[in-house]
Formats: sequence, C-alpha cells, structure tokens
Amino acid sequence: MTNDRSEYRISIEEAMERLDIIPDYDQGDGPEPHVHTLRQAGPALLGAHWQLTEIVAAAEKYGIEEAGIKAEQIKHGLVIIDDNGPCFLATKGPA
Repeated sequence: MTNDRSEYRISIEEAMERLDIIPDYDQGDGPEPHVHTLRQAGPALLGAHWQLTEIVAAAEKYGIEEAGIKAEQIKHGLVIIDDNGPCFLATKGPA
C-alpha cells in the first residue's frame, strides 16, 4: 500500500472520528452502522450507503485520505481510492 499520495493519508482512527456514521441503517438484513458515499458514475455522482465494517476493511487495504476542497464543501471530506476509483465518504460538518 505505497504510492505517491501518502501526504494525504490519515489514520483509520482519525477517519472514524470524522466520519458521519449512520448508526442504524438497515439494508434489509438488520440495522448496522453505515456511511453515505459518493462515487463518479459517468457524468453524475452516485450516492449509496456503505457498511462501516467494509469501509474499515477497504481503508486497511487501500488507505484513507483527505478529499479535496469541493468534496469537503459537500461534507464528503474523506476518500478511499480503490480498484473502482475514488469513493467519497460523508464527514461531520464543522463543530
């Protein structure tokens, strides 16, 4: 997990503090913690919820980074760049 983007990386612990976690989102198999995400889908952004345990696994594999200013402005200030490209994660707004 090394590349030239390491200057933007944050720890998983810090990410957990910053993520806007939905504690009881239910996809049909019982409520579990999820986070709203955005991913580029052609000319549009596709929004979905991603299970927190899967986010942690992806962050361990790919790393988790600070997103850019535009993503922060729409409260999706963290990003995991996996094999499908960037997935922006919902973050808490300013305190």
